[in-house]
Amino acid sequence: MQKIYYVSAPVGAGKSYALLDHIKKSTHAAHIIATQTNAVSEEHASQLSNASVINSEEKGTSARSKLRDQIEDEHSVLICNQQVVLNQFGRSIDRHLYMDEIPDIHKRLQTRSKITGFAKVFLPKIFYITEETTKSFIQIFPTPELDLIASEGFGLFSGEDRELIEEVAKAACSPHHLVYLEAAPWRFVLAGEERKLTFHIMTLPSIFREFDTTTFLGANAPNSLATLVWSKLGLVEFEPHPMGDNLQYNDLSHKADLVNLHYFSELAASKTLFDNKEFGGRAKLFGAVRDAVSRMYNGQVPPHIVCFNNDFLKPENVWTLPNAEIISPDSRGINKFKDRTAAICLAALNDTPDTINFFQSVLGISGEQLATARTYERYSQFFGRTALRDCQSQKTVDLFCFDHELAMFMQKLIPGVKEPRRVDLVNPEPALKKIIRTKQKDMTPEERREYDREKQRLHRAKKAAAVAAEQVAHP
Repeated sequence: MQKIYYVSAPVGAGKSYALLDHIKKSTHAAHIIATQTNAVSEEHASQLSNASVINSEEKGTSARSKLRDQIEDEHSVLICNQQVVLNQFGRSIDRHLYMDEIPDIHKRLQTRSKITGFAKVFLPKIFYITEETTKSFIQIFPTPELDLIASEGFGLFSGEDRELIEEVAKAACSPHHLVYLEAAPWRFVLAGEERKLTFHIMTLPSIFREFDTTTFLGANAPNSLATLVWSKLGLVEFEPHPMGDNLQYNDLSHKADLVNLHYFSELAASKTLFDNKEFGGRAKLFGAVRDAVSRMYNGQVPPHIVCFNNDFLKPENVWTLPNAEIISPDSRGINKFKDRTAAICLAALNDTPDTINFFQSVLGISGEQLATARTYERYSQFFGRTALRDCQSQKTVDLFCFDHELAMFMQKLIPGVKEPRRVDLVNPEPALKKIIRTKQKDMTPEERREYDREKQRLHRAKKAAAVAAEQVAHP
């Protein structure tokens, strides 16, 4: 069984310091550090006297080829982007690999357009399928046609869908990936109907076998997707790395008296909720949140960060408060906002229903486990960009969650922090109540049963979030 080491470190616990200190003391060995951004790579290199940073900024060169060329050079530490080392080199690499932040081992791809015309006839000929993995998903195996697409490209499609099919082909022909196709849309295509296709690609741990050792460093490591899936499949034995003993702290309890948790809604954040016509659209809803935050500070909102889903266009037209920085909800690796004392999360980061179904039916990973491994991890990483990650800071930090469920998760993640406080939204508040009243009063029996099921799901999710956060805080 393959072994992978890990360091589970809360935000700001000093995993980078522990890593660099370990490397400085291991002068007899050669290392590769894989980061998520070039800025972090440069920051690490500035702390090491014998490091070489590899990126693909130079025209006509690729980071992969540059790394391959420098594997045997005089530098004992090579630093590059994570995606570079996830490409197979086809030979053993006599270096220790450190993945700074735990890589996401799952990728969901969906065609932008429906499958039409000749593609409906051609695609069934290139996918080799022996039998359905489950009733909901089908595994795709290598074929000569897919191998040709992987190496030569796919001219039948154009734009994003061409790139998607080429990526699926490369993954299906790789020994380090598993590829699955959602069955229901595929059956419609086989029947001659037009549908979008959805693929799920899983990375296998064998992709790291080329290195002497592999170590993952990041928050929530024992509950990460890689740990859950690879352990369940019996592919990896995970073991704590000794450098974890060099962390400054193992939980965020020292910040408990300096953090205030706030939320705006009892209903869970989702794009469906955000787009509900009762609110007048996301712009109106988020405008009400903006006004509520401004009132809380009497118009003097401190320097803060805010995030939205990437498909919410021109958020700066809505979030007009001064001292604001709009950043991506996927903010791991960003280190420059440690001076911010407020964070407002207005992104719905829950996985799609087909993704939840995929993990449950194919891999035996529950929706609650998936939420802890990915959804809540993304939220906590966003909030962790603030002064929360600065162990020396004594500034009070306000964390604004959209819904109560997320606020309760953050409360468990920061042991000893005060109960979350609800912030009223003046304009959408009647709409929130109207949505609830309508569900309870005016629905058909089938709609009422669906509503009751959703209520039970939310209740279970809240309990699971509390348990999961307790596991993260005290692994």
